[in-house]
Amino acid sequence: MNRCIRRMLTLALCAAVAGAPAAARAWAAGTHAYIAKHTNKAKGIVTDAELCRRVLGANGPDLFNSVWQDEPQKLAGVLHTGDPAANLSPWHAAEGELQRAFAFGFASHNDAWGTDSTAHASGRTFGQGAGYVPAKAAILGAMLARPFADALGLPLEVAQALATDVSHNFVEFAVDFLLVQADPELGWTLYASAGCYAGPADDDLLYDALGLYFAAALSPEDPASRLPEVKAWIDAVERPFVEGLGANGYVLTLPYAVAKPLIAAQLAREGQEYLAWKYAGLLPPDLPFDLLVRLAEAGLDAAMPLCAPDFMDEIEATTGWVNGRMSALGIAP
Repeated sequence: MNRCIRRMLTLALCAAVAGAPAAARAWAAGTHAYIAKHTNKAKGIVTDAELCRRVLGANGPDLFNSVWQDEPQKLAGVLHTGDPAANLSPWHAAEGELQRAFAFGFASHNDAWGTDSTAHASGRTFGQGAGYVPAKAAILGAMLARPFADALGLPLEVAQALATDVSHNFVEFAVDFLLVQADPELGWTLYASAGCYAGPADDDLLYDALGLYFAAALSPEDPASRLPEVKAWIDAVERPFVEGLGANGYVLTLPYAVAKPLIAAQLAREGQEYLAWKYAGLLPPDLPFDLLVRLAEAGLDAAMPLCAPDFMDEIEATTGWVNGRMSALGIAP
């Protein structure tokens, strides 16, 4: 490849990585479920139904994360900023114990001081100033650079930039798999949370609480005009998202050797959409699905030992940090 062309490709890809949405760099669903189980248990008086709703709500801010179109990515961005106001709005709008349990979990998942603050912004025990997930992904991306370069026919520096980007997902799911080893019931907890979904009532709660936040992201000049569109997006995406949480939970109940290819296939499917959306014109549009599956499996296998020595320290520190902030703000069962 001509050196000038290679340099231009490298710069373009690195610019694309730098602009990748922060919503893609968070804890995965199992980790949010684990932290929700251990956040402010109110001395054990939280009922099973409330805990189920809390776990569902704790994953709620990731509703639009994997919908790789411009508009839903703007909606995802609303819930992944340094301002937690939108994430707290369902708490203020909730009525009744089960809505409050859902909204409690939702409030705990924010980038300002909630669970994602340690994943995105600054880890408590590792990745200070960077976030646990990006810090681990940077190490993993360097490890995977050569396999990615060879498999995709890319210059090494381009392959490393791409591998670092997608390694966020490998790190997130590796932590989920490791947490299942510590808490064998975690997969069932996440699986059960899909059954707590209240259907249109939950859709309406999110719309009532977040409609104007979402609409302003689509049209700052005239948000009211975009409210019908926001309602349509919530109604279209939430049920499949919840069903995906249930499926994800079930996979986490399986042995790693069985679960790994299933998660790798999920990552490959989402990866095809993500790469087509983010890297259009920079990567071949028809990357073979089985190749992406193999790369995802390699990424998961490499991420597991990378995270194993310190993941629990970070999760426990995150749980304590979020507990303190929730209590200080009066957000309690």
